[in-house]
Amino acid sequence: YGGGSEFTYTFSNLDATKAYTLRLHFVEGEWGPGQRLFHVFLNGQRVLERFDVCAEAGGKGIAIVRTLP
Repeated sequence: YGGGSEFTYTFSNLDATKAYTLRLHFVEGEWGPGQRLFHVFLNGQRVLERFDVCAEAGGKGIAIVRTLP
């Protein structure tokens, strides 16, 4: 939960010669569709734009997973 501010995750000691898969797990328990949208960046590139967890999952309290290479 970002609380309206920007936040980051950093993974260290990764082998740059290998490919990794990132699985992001989301659930929206507070806001309805269209009320909280955000971007997700991976290595400086926007991979999810105006992401709306509630709309994508089909409602509040429903988990959703996005898998990114």
